[in-house]
Amino acid sequence: MVCAPRAGAGLTYVPMDSWVYAALERLAVRGLVTLQGLTLRPWTRHECAAQVREARRQLREAEGLEPAERADLDEMVRALEREFAPGPEQGAVVVAEAFYGRNGWLAGPFLNDSYHFGTTWQNDSGRPFGRGYNAVAGFRVRAEAGRVFAAVRGEHQRAPGRAEQPQAVRELKARLDDWPTLPATAIPRVNGWKTLEAYVGMRIRNVAVSVGRQELYWGPTADAPLSFSTNAAPTANVKVSLREPIRLGGWFRHLGAIRGEVVVGKLLGHQYTERPYFNGQKISLQLTENLEIGATRWAIFLGAGHPVTVENLWRHLVSIRSGSAEGIRYARDPGDRKTGFDFRYRLPMLGRRVQLYSDSYADDDVNPLAAPRRAAISPGLYFESLPGLRRVDLRLEAASTTPVGQDVGPQFIYYNNQYRSGNTNLGRLLGSPVGRNGRQLQVRTTYWAAARERWEFSYRHLKISNRMLPGGGTQTAGTVRYAWPLGDSWHALLFLQMERFWIPALGGPQKNFSGWFQLQWEPQLTIQPWRE
Repeated sequence: MVCAPRAGAGLTYVPMDSWVYAALERLAVRGLVTLQGLTLRPWTRHECAAQVREARRQLREAEGLEPAERADLDEMVRALEREFAPGPEQGAVVVAEAFYGRNGWLAGPFLNDSYHFGTTWQNDSGRPFGRGYNAVAGFRVRAEAGRVFAAVRGEHQRAPGRAEQPQAVRELKARLDDWPTLPATAIPRVNGWKTLEAYVGMRIRNVAVSVGRQELYWGPTADAPLSFSTNAAPTANVKVSLREPIRLGGWFRHLGAIRGEVVVGKLLGHQYTERPYFNGQKISLQLTENLEIGATRWAIFLGAGHPVTVENLWRHLVSIRSGSAEGIRYARDPGDRKTGFDFRYRLPMLGRRVQLYSDSYADDDVNPLAAPRRAAISPGLYFESLPGLRRVDLRLEAASTTPVGQDVGPQFIYYNNQYRSGNTNLGRLLGSPVGRNGRQLQVRTTYWAAARERWEFSYRHLKISNRMLPGGGTQTAGTVRYAWPLGDSWHALLFLQMERFWIPALGGPQKNFSGWFQLQWEPQLTIQPWRE
């Protein structure tokens, strides 16, 4: 057995809450990374290492950089090189990546139902939370042996429970979802083990096949893509991905670098229809070094009352009409099909320091571009630095699940009349926490003191349509995050948030204050059990 301080770059996926995504995107907007695939994540360690190598090469050849600016970029690239340093080339490798603990407190009334009213803590991999003391203690381990790879991320989670909801609230939710009023049920406190991610896979030439509980992040936005994000817990799925982008010959060379992913999985916590499955296909085309576009097709299908037959599967794949329009029986419904289109474009006329991007989503349309007035949309702008403030960036995003053409109420985006628990996994929305009929503006700025030390300030304002809830609703929050290294292997993260929300259906205006402190040890201990 051999132990080394650093691990190699391989086939396992980098968790979406890792610091490397923000750092690599910043380098890409500067033009130091030209092949990135921002619209299809998470990336493997192999993909990240390739981006780091390109950034080093581009930085070495870059001209016209001021000494201080070059020093900042060099420090960021060196930090990424340490993260993805080459490791052992032969034999099996097991890596203890990180051990972490998070302790926090939520004071005051809160929201924890993104499918109906909103959520106070967003995009946190579906972790439970409640009023009072909340805690998480976990670890990440990955392993590789030749073409085979695996990863596990487990946590002990603690969160307070919640009293049963009033009769009026349960009746409102029944009307929104078009199902019977549920009985009063208290939410028990959480104090136990949770496997957040656990998957095993194999590389077959340029294709990686993995099975287990694993993240999906299909879109260019930083807050949350409209189809799959980190707002809900990772789903149990089978995923087939291209390990590296491919380029076709002939006329197809104009498609540029092509990335793709196919997934089939199961959704949990659905009450109507119970035990549904989902499948999805995502393709990303990097047409130029500045322009990348992506297309998504995914659907919820099967489940209780929807038998698995060749006829149903064929109808699900080829039908372009809804079951109600075809007048078919419930058991032959083709499923709840959704589509997406996204892009990101680095603006070359502004020195490649600005990136324009957008995500869009449509229910029961062949593509959001075919019926833009019926689609949800989430555009954004990212400024890598501000004039005179080379270490400060700025991001603006505006997500809307209220269609531009007509506000048709709650039973449209993220909802289906056959799958009435909608786009959720364990009660959390798979996509944007803006919800089923809302509009949100978010402003975020970051001061990069170093590659792994940064201050982040954000403000978001969400407006819920009065066609969704009686009297509508608003949710406003200001957030501060501070990440800093305490040494070569120790890192800390502080999160503070002040929130005000007014959901008339839940009562008058209410406020809360919350925060948590996380300490993480990253030994990157490589264990090689045997070597030839």
